[in-house]
Amino acid sequence: MEQNVEKAVKNACDDMSLQELTEYLETVDMPEVSDDSKERIKALVEQKIGRKRTKGVIRFAYVAAALVLVVSGTFMLNTDSVKAALAKLFGFVPGVGVVEVPVDEKGEVLPENKWYILEQAKYNQKNDMVEIEIQNANLVDDVLTVNYTIDLLKISNTELEQLSANLSEESFKDYAELYRNKGYAAYFEIKDSADTLTPLSFVELAGNDLKMTDREVLSGESLEGARFICISERYRVANFDENSMSNGSLTVGELKVDFAMRNLQTYIQDESAAQNGAICTADGIELLCVPMWEEKTLYLDFYTLESGEFDRLIGFGMGYWPVVIANNQEVEGYVDESYVFASENTGCLGRRVYYDLSVVEGEIETVEVFLDGVMAVRDGDSAVLDVMNLDMQNKEEVELSQTASMPRTDIVFSGLKKYQEESEFLYSEYGNVAVSYRLEDKKEDAVFAGFDQMYINDIKQDIWAEGDCEIYLQLPCAFEDLKKMEGKGAQYFVYRSFSFTLEK
Repeated sequence: MEQNVEKAVKNACDDMSLQELTEYLETVDMPEVSDDSKERIKALVEQKIGRKRTKGVIRFAYVAAALVLVVSGTFMLNTDSVKAALAKLFGFVPGVGVVEVPVDEKGEVLPENKWYILEQAKYNQKNDMVEIEIQNANLVDDVLTVNYTIDLLKISNTELEQLSANLSEESFKDYAELYRNKGYAAYFEIKDSADTLTPLSFVELAGNDLKMTDREVLSGESLEGARFICISERYRVANFDENSMSNGSLTVGELKVDFAMRNLQTYIQDESAAQNGAICTADGIELLCVPMWEEKTLYLDFYTLESGEFDRLIGFGMGYWPVVIANNQEVEGYVDESYVFASENTGCLGRRVYYDLSVVEGEIETVEVFLDGVMAVRDGDSAVLDVMNLDMQNKEEVELSQTASMPRTDIVFSGLKKYQEESEFLYSEYGNVAVSYRLEDKKEDAVFAGFDQMYINDIKQDIWAEGDCEIYLQLPCAFEDLKKMEGKGAQYFVYRSFSFTLEK
């Protein structure tokens, strides 16, 4: 029965235009659908026709509400199998209403997006050794990202500076001994041969210990500067139990921080469904702004619902923090210390920004939020610099005039320069290289800002610095052995204006 329902619906309505659907909605008799529901169905169809969704929803799913009407005139609705088919295919059940069900290109229903964020802005615990603060966390499908900071209370900057001044040369062992003597072996993995602290951390969610898949120390990792550490970790979550998914804990060594999460209904185009958040769309880019109120402080998180022509959004541009207006007064924003950038597996956009509302006079009922632009990536845009036939022997610098064309801009590579960086962190056996270029933009609504990844002779290299039309990389080979350099995933600052109205 369910297969017959699906086949009949697809054959009957897959090629309907918006005009045909509108006319159909006006003429089809729907005796068991109320007038309010009819209007809701009409509005939903008109809203969704032609609307692009990167989650893979195809056109016949957009017109789900109208397709139900065909079925209601063809099949009896008093069987569980038919109602199950309607719920699966269309997100509409007579007597219940319309709900959105995302499907892939084959029409198969995608798993429900399980998207959770922290219940409040921050969670923290401290003892006489450390203070741990969970700055941000989000769970999408089966991946949990936790961003937190660790403040080492028994280590002072003065101690680290004195130790550094008394050493004739850098010795990881001496730093490691300092941390061990202070008792930090109970919180970190400390090695004499390594310059880093590795947290002894694990996360529990809904009563289950999770498996860590990735850790990134964003700042403060090195022993000689490890006073305040910012960390981002990802965990795999299996066997969802939605009824008990809200509570969890982060444990580092001997200190445990409990936290709670709340579900975020990102697919429903209704502000209340995002729990006092607001959604704004500009030229195909759709953002969700979620506020967290803690007394006189407002925290803002942004999530990508649609990326338009871009593959993903990765944050705000420097100097383009969201502007908050409360009671006609502009409030200055501050970047949260967690220094957390976007993550493509969570849709979280940019760094968390917070605002001190104590400076605003009067009772605050709503705030206006304005964002002048976002950083975005087109993964398919790449630029290749071919230096195979250039004379690189016994040279420290080579002038170039080579153009790489991309859809939004042409990049004219103008030179390569070899140099040796003094920093121990940036030391390379072969030295380092700076790639200089200039731009010839084809479109004015987005400015090229660099590449997501760089390769030298097809070997991926970390981009450790970017200047004004310069990219700095470590050399994986001798300068004269350079054959090819390639930038992948063009980053752009996109001039789009977004505005949100948030109710407290």
